[in-house]
Amino acid sequence: MSAESTEMKHVSEDLLERYSLQQLPEEQLAPVEEHLLVCELCQRTLTEVDDYVCSLKIAARQVTEETMPARRLQTAPRRPLQWLLPLSSGALIASLLIFVYVGKPQTQPPSDVTLTATRGASPSNISQAPAHAMLTIMVDAGDVSAGPLRLELVNEQGKTVWLGSGETSQGRLAVKITRPLDAGLYWFRVYESDRLHQEYGLQVK
Repeated sequence: MSAESTEMKHVSEDLLERYSLQQLPEEQLAPVEEHLLVCELCQRTLTEVDDYVCSLKIAARQVTEETMPARRLQTAPRRPLQWLLPLSSGALIASLLIFVYVGKPQTQPPSDVTLTATRGASPSNISQAPAHAMLTIMVDAGDVSAGPLRLELVNEQGKTVWLGSGETSQGRLAVKITRPLDAGLYWFRVYESDRLHQEYGLQVK
């Protein structure tokens, strides 16, 4: 028996726990085993420690077995979801592209339209233009001043959809509408010195 083991009265519970768990290094293992051969008190304590360690192992195993199904239930869907997420993102992008390129009305080629003063006439008899096209509106304005004119385009409900200005050239007025128009009935108004000079009907189809 070594000098360390002879001086050891009893093995501490910490050492006994580590001994039971087989975690003692070689330099501590031999003295503890030598002491256990001759000390009944430490033998009984070791038995209690072994029972305690065994119960901890059983409890840990039960907890692991009980939580395994729950973890599987939680983790099992993650694999398909990781595949579904890119698919969902792709479907969303595709939907947006469909909305932008299919659902959105396509802009038509620029178009020129000549208006005539037919306020109050039937829409079927007034000038017509294609919908969703960049229009250049031309009117005969020979009897207005050559100065800047205030121009306005309103829809059938009287709501302003475009405002602009222009000047006559050789008795005619030509102006580009800077936004495509949806189908409907519109009125093109020409103001001279803030006074309504003329109103022209425009049917957009």
